[in-house]
Amino acid sequence: MKVKTKEVKVEEISQIERKIIAEIDPGYFRDELEKTFRDVIKNVAIKGFRPGKAPRPIVEKLYGEAIREEVLHRIEKDFISEYMEENNLEVVSPIKPSHTHDEKNLRFEYQFEVKPLIAPSNYRGIEVKGKQVNITDEEIDAVLNDIVERYSNLVPKEGDTVSEGDFIKITITAHKDQKMVNKPLYVELNEKKTKKFIIDAVAGKKLNEEIEVNVAEGSEEKMKIRIDEIKKVDRPELNDEFVKKYLQMESLDALKKDIAEKVKERKENEEKAARFESIIKEIITRNPFPVPPSMVERAVEKYVHDLEHSSKREFSSEEHDAIANSARDNMTYEIQKYLIMEAIGKLEGIDISDDDMEAHFKKIADESGENVIKIKAYYEKNNLLEGLREDLRFNKIRDFLINEAKVTIE
Repeated sequence: MKVKTKEVKVEEISQIERKIIAEIDPGYFRDELEKTFRDVIKNVAIKGFRPGKAPRPIVEKLYGEAIREEVLHRIEKDFISEYMEENNLEVVSPIKPSHTHDEKNLRFEYQFEVKPLIAPSNYRGIEVKGKQVNITDEEIDAVLNDIVERYSNLVPKEGDTVSEGDFIKITITAHKDQKMVNKPLYVELNEKKTKKFIIDAVAGKKLNEEIEVNVAEGSEEKMKIRIDEIKKVDRPELNDEFVKKYLQMESLDALKKDIAEKVKERKENEEKAARFESIIKEIITRNPFPVPPSMVERAVEKYVHDLEHSSKREFSSEEHDAIANSARDNMTYEIQKYLIMEAIGKLEGIDISDDDMEAHFKKIADESGENVIKIKAYYEKNNLLEGLREDLRFNKIRDFLINEAKVTIE
C-alpha cells in the first residue's frame, strides 16, 4: 500500500455495514505535506516575488490551511481506494469519511455498506408445483380474430341508422364538464370495446340526430351527443387466399399451426417464470440475508425516475413518496433475487463463454433475418455487450435452478 499506516482496524457493525479506522504514519503525512508545499512554492505567483522564490513563511501564511486540507483529503481518498482494492470489498453505498488530526496522530474513519457475503445452500431439489400447458381452440381463435381486426377497414355505411357493430363519430354537445363540450369521439359499437349502455342508447338512432345519454353507467347525470358519421367495419374473410396474400403462409391450417406453437411457447415461458419465482422465493427463505438499504433506495429512485420519464411529467413530492413506498418491498425482493442468484452462479461456476455469445447473436440473426456482423456491431457501438452477457448469465443460472428442482405437474 502506498499510504503508510500505523494501524488499521475494521469493525463489522453488521453483515452489511463496515467501519474502518486507519491511523496514518505521522512521517508519511509530514513527507506528503512537505512535497506539496514545495510544489506550491515552485508554481505559486505572489506579488513582489518571482515564481518559485516566495519565502516559505509567506506561502504558509497565505495557503497553509488550504494545503493541509488538500493533503488530508488526498491521503483520505488514496487510503480507502487502496484498501478496497486490496481487500476486494464491494461497496454499495457512499463512503462517509471523517478525520481527527493533532501534532502526534492522524486518524481516518470510514463507514459504508457492503454487499452481504452469501454462502447459499439447500438450493437444489426444491419441490415446486407446475401446470400442464394446454392450448385451446378459443386461444387460437382469439389470435385469428386479432389478425382479422388488424386487416379490417372502415367503409361508408348504406343508410342513416345506427346499428350494433357500427363505427360512429360523435360530438358531445352538452356536458357538466365544459372541457368535454364540442369534443369529437370515435366509438365502435362492440361490447368488447364499448359499454353496453352506450350501445343501447345510440342503436337505432339517425345520422345527425342529437340524443341524451348517461355520463357513466348507473349515473343519473346526462350529456348530449350528436351522431356525425356512421361507418361499418369491413372485415376480410380469413381463408387460404388471404393468408397467402397478406401473411405469406401456405394455408389457413399452416397459420393455425404456427399460432398454436407460438401460444404454447408463450404459455410455457409464463409457466417457467412462475415456477422459477416459487423456487427462488424458497431459496431466499432457506438462505436469509439482509439487503443494504442504499441498494434498495437506488432501485426505488430509478423506478420512480423511469415512471416520470415514461409519463413525461415530474411527480409532486407526495406522488413521489407514494410511488416509492409502494415499490420498496418489490425492489427489496428483486435485489434479494439478484444477490442470491449471483452467489449461486459464482458457487456453481456458471458463466457465459464467447461461444455462448456467438450462439445468441446467431439466434437473433435467424429470427430477424439480419446479418450477424451488423447485430454484433450494434451491441458494440451502444456498449451493450456486458449487459447482454450478464442477462445471459442470469438466464443460465435460472435454468440451472429450474432443472435442479423437483417439479410435480398438477
